[in-house]
Amino acid sequence: MAEYNDLNRLAVFPVKEKTNEKGPDFTGNLDVAGIKFRVSLWKTEAKSGMKYLSGSITKVEEERSAPVKEGEEFDDIPF
Repeated sequence: MAEYNDLNRLAVFPVKEKTNEKGPDFTGNLDVAGIKFRVSLWKTEAKSGMKYLSGSITKVEEERSAPVKEGEEFDDIPF
């Protein structure tokens, strides 16, 4: 079986229940060279009547570890 490569992939799915009229019709994830993005797409119609999708891409910030609490000690400080 071939190994699945999740780099440079896009997956977009319809929004099942829109809670906001201006919310996206489709959402998903995009990975480009290991950088993760959130994708939002809207069904749109041009003045000419042609239907298309418009969208936005937002970089997903890495989760930051919790701040150190006062009095908490470190075991791995190299000095």
